[in-house]
Amino acid sequence: MTPYPHLPGWSRVTGLPCYVFGKLDGSNVGCLTDKKGNLRFYKRGGLLDDSTPFLPEARALIPAKYGDAMAKMLRDQRWDRATFFFEFYGPASSFGWHAAEPHTVTLFDVHVEKRGFLEPKDFVKLCRDVETAPLLHVGNFTKDIADAVSNSTLEGMPPEGVVCKGSWDKRMQMPRMFKWKSLAWLRRLKDQCGDDEKLFESLA
Repeated sequence: MTPYPHLPGWSRVTGLPCYVFGKLDGSNVGCLTDKKGNLRFYKRGGLLDDSTPFLPEARALIPAKYGDAMAKMLRDQRWDRATFFFEFYGPASSFGWHAAEPHTVTLFDVHVEKRGFLEPKDFVKLCRDVETAPLLHVGNFTKDIADAVSNSTLEGMPPEGVVCKGSWDKRMQMPRMFKWKSLAWLRRLKDQCGDDEKLFESLA
């Protein structure tokens, strides 16, 4: 399975045309499936096993919520295999930590074998009938948009921030992607990490 890339933060504001999606604060879970309906589940770093509290719940949540949609997409698009990426989270989830409470999963990206990650326009079109990470803006990522995310004033955005997906990058063989976090979320993360700068950088 292709692991989900670690997205860079954007150190400067440009007029890059992109789709701006809300970034849900949870844990990344991948589901590799094929046209026969076989499923394998992954977390960052390898197979999803029982070593992570609560995260194994995703093995039941994903097929229950998205199983029919995944099968239909493979069938209609004639894909042999694809990995669907989900955010696993609950009301109290933050910084990869989860409480003992009801959780859910939300689709945010798709990687197709021998093709790569879907461009954002294709993702939006193909996934229009299922719940996905919220699409907040289509157009240039301007200073006004960046400031709105930083100040948590962009309409509909989750507390963490946004993920921006642009045109195809031939060198990387995937759409250009970067993240932009809210200042309030970063301050909470800083408080959580204390003096552990390495941990802060890995989660920011």
